[in-house]
Formats: sequence, structure tokens, C-alpha cells
Amino acid sequence: MAGGAAKFFLLLSTLLSTWGSPRAADVVHAVRGHVAHLECRLEDTQDGGNVTALWTRSVDRSQVVSTSRIKAHGATLWFLPSAVSDSGTYSCNASSGSGVPSETKVLLSVTDRTCPHPSEVWTIQAGSTLGLPCRLDHVLETDGDSQVSWFKDCKPIDHSRIVNVTISDAGNYSCVVEFTHEGEEFTASWTISLNIQNEPLIRSPVVLYPRDAKMYIKPDVPVQIECTVLPGGDPENEIYWIVNQSFIAKYPELHQNLSIERREDGQLYAVSTLTITAARPEFFQVPFACVAFNPAGRDVGHLQLIPADPSATDNACSNLSGRE
Repeated sequence: MAGGAAKFFLLLSTLLSTWGSPRAADVVHAVRGHVAHLECRLEDTQDGGNVTALWTRSVDRSQVVSTSRIKAHGATLWFLPSAVSDSGTYSCNASSGSGVPSETKVLLSVTDRTCPHPSEVWTIQAGSTLGLPCRLDHVLETDGDSQVSWFKDCKPIDHSRIVNVTISDAGNYSCVVEFTHEGEEFTASWTISLNIQNEPLIRSPVVLYPRDAKMYIKPDVPVQIECTVLPGGDPENEIYWIVNQSFIAKYPELHQNLSIERREDGQLYAVSTLTITAARPEFFQVPFACVAFNPAGRDVGHLQLIPADPSATDNACSNLSGRE
């Protein structure tokens, strides 16, 4: 496997049925050098004003210790600012003494991009009027004098309201907030992807490919499996992974990340990347399933990891022609 994680692309065909899913891990997108904010989900019976929370990092199950840069405040975890090395899955066990303790898993994805990956995807009708949201309330409440700037596809714009939306208004919109916290200046950012529908919106079933495949890799190497979903612009798409009939929360070595991509054909694709930090024996020759659905349909893709011949070359190991 030549110098990196193996990648395998799933894009499966359509099945017209619906099926419920568990709530997937929350995903927080951030840019290196910008503030990231993770938050526990509390049960309705808990008192949010007096919460005890323990944050751990799933990669090694170690407790997150507050530092000058990473600070835990009750049910929240702040990265002031975030670094690419902070990327990963974090777990929060929270209780208030007046309710059942709850566990939250949050996937933090920090990139070197100028603007963060979209956290939401909206499809709206051409001709509509739209006020762009900025989901950074936790930052805006921290500093009443914070400054908000808007960008479209990472280029500055001077408005956050679009009147009589047209196809040319499609793109990624980012709000960037400059604020002060405990006497220091910080930046936070958040992105929404806007898709414009000329005709009345007709929901399409999800489509993935291929249906069944095998992937030959060496034991103990990192692996990335990418499940690509079309249409990616449907805000009601749900994507999650099942490994050997268990949800990935069971395995600390597995991490899911979701991104939205606009490709050369002009369409939006949702890409769910399952990262395996090390391909241990229990992951070989067991079913991996990527499940994607929306109200119009459901689809499932299947994959098996197969141990590569120890005598095989790195080149052969990473050759995607090994798929069946």
C-alpha cells in the first residue's frame, strides 16, 4: 500500500424503500487557526445549567485535559484555536444529577482550506428570497461586539440576504466572525452550501455504486472507504455505516466524516468517508455496509476487506482492480 491509506469508492444503485436509522455522530467542520466548538446533547430531563461532563478522544480513549488552547466548560469543548491534529471523534458523557447520563459523539474535521466544508446543504426554489443563516450563536453570544463577514466560494461579498434567487447564486456561503474572548482575538467560521432548483423540487432516491465489492489490503494499515451519494443536495439525506451488524460507535478505530462536493457535472454529491486507523483482524471478511436514504428511497452498499497476500507488492495491494 504505497505510502498512504487505501481508498475505495462506493456508489450503489437504487432501492425504493425507507428505513429508520440511529442518530449519527454530530459533525463539526473547522479551518485550521479558527475556533471550533463541540457540545454535548443533553436529555430533556437534564438541567443544562449545572452539568458535569467528561470529554474523551476516541482514537485512544484518553481524557481531554484543558489547556491554554483546548478548554472544557461544562457541556462544551472549545478549541482556541483548532489545529489539523485535533481532527477526530470526541465523546462526551454528561450528567446533571437530575436525569439519565447521556453520551454524545462529535466528529471534528479540521482542514487547511480557506473556508470550512459545508455544515448544511439547502436546496431552494429560483425566485425565492433567502436570508443566509450563520450557525455560530455560541460565538456571537460570547462577544456582543463581534464582527461578521460573508464570503461566497471564499470570495468576499457584502450581503447576507439574496433577493430573487437565480442559478448564479448557487455555491458555498461562509460567515466569518471576528470576536474577543478573555481578552484575546479569535476567528470562527461556518459554511452552508446553496443549491438552486429551477423547476419544482422533485425528490430523487439516493443512488450509490457499486453494489458489492471486495478490497484487498495488508493487516494493520490505515484504510479509507468513501461512500458517494447522489443527490448530495437533498437536506434530508441520511448516511451511516454498519460493520458486522453493529454501528461504528462500537469501534474506536472507526471514524466517519461527511462532506459535500460539487463535481464537474454540476451536481452536488455527499461523500461519507469511513476511516479505519488500523485494519485489525476483526475487520477482515466481515460485512461493511454504507446505508443512505431519504424520504424517496433507500440504498445499501456492501464491502469486505480481504487480507492481501503477504508476498504481494505494495503496488498490487493498492491496485483498485482487486475489487470484485
